[in-house]
Amino acid sequence: MTEVTFAKQFLTTISSKPQKIEPNHVEDPSKLPARSAMILPKMPRLPHKPAPITPGAERSINVTIKSLRPPVLAISLPSQPFSTTIGELKALAASKSSLTPAQLRLLLNKRPLSDSKTLRETLGTEDSKTSIEFTAMIIGGGPSTPEQESARKQKSGEGFADVDQLNTKEFWRDLRGFLLQRLKNERQADDLCGLFEDAFKEREKAI
Repeated sequence: MTEVTFAKQFLTTISSKPQKIEPNHVEDPSKLPARSAMILPKMPRLPHKPAPITPGAERSINVTIKSLRPPVLAISLPSQPFSTTIGELKALAASKSSLTPAQLRLLLNKRPLSDSKTLRETLGTEDSKTSIEFTAMIIGGGPSTPEQESARKQKSGEGFADVDQLNTKEFWRDLRGFLLQRLKNERQADDLCGLFEDAFKEREKAI
């Protein structure tokens, strides 16, 4: 019987309240339960928004080609379309150096790239980048440096002074002055200078 009595009282209480909330009803904030503020977690970085592209225009990227070993190579190729192939980049780099495209091999992350591959295929999912750097491997060695060229000429006998200068008195006077400056002994300088001059004259006679 207690349950029946409770049910009747509960129904009586509910029936005394309005069944619908009026349109102008305003809840009293002081009667609402307290709620803690909800703070969203911070994102590690803002999502990258690609720059808007003009309809019909193709995206481009700045390309840098550098070599890790001599000869030093540092070539910048700005605003290259995504459809540019690795072979075309090699041709552009060769035109700005004394190398040929066949002497260049481009690598990305230490992996060689085929000439038919485009920049779009190379970038893959990283096509939002604005610049990319390739490593150049030079096959067969690059052009000779000035020091290497000088050593080669000395070894082959190229680049020496005109032999006719050895027949002038000024040459032997300069040689004597050089020897005297080095040896600090006038007699030794005269002996050596005479020895060199006699050896040259004997060589000229033999020729």
